[in-house]
Amino acid sequence: MSFTLRSTPRAHVDIRDARDWYNAQSDGLGDQLGVELDALLSRIAGQPLICREIYTKLRRGVLRRFP
Repeated sequence: MSFTLRSTPRAHVDIRDARDWYNAQSDGLGDQLGVELDALLSRIAGQPLICREIYTKLRRGVLRRFP
């Protein structure tokens, strides 16, 4: 079984907005979000079945530190 990790332009906007918001709360916090998100996406790319399937062909990964 093969999986492809995809994101949408809207997801990129949401990520940028979240990083900006967290950086406004505390300097560097948004950058930490980026690091954790990159790590999660790498894990998902390597082992997609670690994420719970929420719809057919759609899985959800959760960052523990950032809601």
